[in-house]
Amino acid sequence: MTLTSRTGASPLGAEVSSKHDVVVLGAGIAGCSTALRLTQLGYRVALIDRNPFPVSRASRHNEGKLHLGYIYAADPDGDTYKGVMRGSLEFLHITQRLTGIASHNIPRTQGFVYAVPRDSQLTSDQVYAHLARVDEYLLTDAGPHSNPAFERARPMRGAKTSAHFSDEIQAVFQTSEIAIDPNYVANIYAAAVLAEPNIDFLGEHEIVTVERHREAFMIITQCAADEARIPAPAVANCLWQNRVHIDTQVGQRTTKPWLWRWKATLSFATPDRLTTPPATLMLGPYGDYVPYSSGRSYLSWYPSGAIGITSDGGADPLRSVVSERDDARIRRESFAGLGRYLPELLDLPEAHEKAIIGGGYIMALGTTDVDDPLSGLHQRTDIGPTIDGTWLSLETGKLCTAPSFGLQAAEMLHDALR
Repeated sequence: MTLTSRTGASPLGAEVSSKHDVVVLGAGIAGCSTALRLTQLGYRVALIDRNPFPVSRASRHNEGKLHLGYIYAADPDGDTYKGVMRGSLEFLHITQRLTGIASHNIPRTQGFVYAVPRDSQLTSDQVYAHLARVDEYLLTDAGPHSNPAFERARPMRGAKTSAHFSDEIQAVFQTSEIAIDPNYVANIYAAAVLAEPNIDFLGEHEIVTVERHREAFMIITQCAADEARIPAPAVANCLWQNRVHIDTQVGQRTTKPWLWRWKATLSFATPDRLTTPPATLMLGPYGDYVPYSSGRSYLSWYPSGAIGITSDGGADPLRSVVSERDDARIRRESFAGLGRYLPELLDLPEAHEKAIIGGGYIMALGTTDVDDPLSGLHQRTDIGPTIDGTWLSLETGKLCTAPSFGLQAAEMLHDALR
């Protein structure tokens, strides 16, 4: 899919005409979903992003998993899976509704396998009990989103297990959870935004600051050497790593502890001889292997891919660290690390050499990293849109919840503007 960017720039110090009803900050999946739904509700939207194309960063560089909540086995209250499940079950329907692309055309995976390493933070019995709780909720309490035909998680044994997993794995569970190819999904959302006449996409605009002007706002951006001032009667702050920083500029301060992590990911063409199913290791600082029906594979290995971590909520807190990363080391150590558990990944010389490094920020409430079993990063409960007047802030949480929260955000602003 070829995309042509409609990028807006303004002369130095110029004020862009106040022709927009809503300004959306951040053109990831959440921002694009919000903007597209707002146009369906009759609004004219400006969508601002630092990149030349929509959906260029974190929304594109992740595993694309439509989480049912299996990975959140360390959430002490057990609430995370209920939230992410709803977003995941709505994801394909909402994407089709917003982009016009039939959901069956979106490349995806087979059902995920959850593998429990011998040094996991949880026992295999604890993991299986959690999977069973998630399945029970999905089948009985998920309301209109429940799926009686859904297959419960079950232990895997025998030749298939021994063929794909090493002795470092103590137990393996087959599930019906899938992932979609986020690169494909990013392209269709970007294309929908660029084709929508009631969205003005202002790409390559770095948001410098936001000023509150009575009941409205002024968005000040930097585009190349030029500064633009963009009036905004209403704002949807759908930024990713910069969201909390911008919220504070209009008085939306938080006392909650946040951590910003940047995780490198690998993408490569799936070799024909590679038959390992989509797999996630749990629970601890491990990783994932995800082969999509598009012929592309994704790999992450947290010990090597976690480039930095900080509690400094600046505009781009790890930019300098990320720019100095060693891509050759990340490739080498990621294949070797995950290959200890999934041996087929070890003997892929072309993939080891040519894998494309992507990545992006992961933000969550907490004070310690995922190697701490009690870390707040093992849950996603305090997420979704919040609104104060005509300023809306959207904490997306996970890719799988972005379209659902985008629709909620648009409806909340619609109510506020009426």
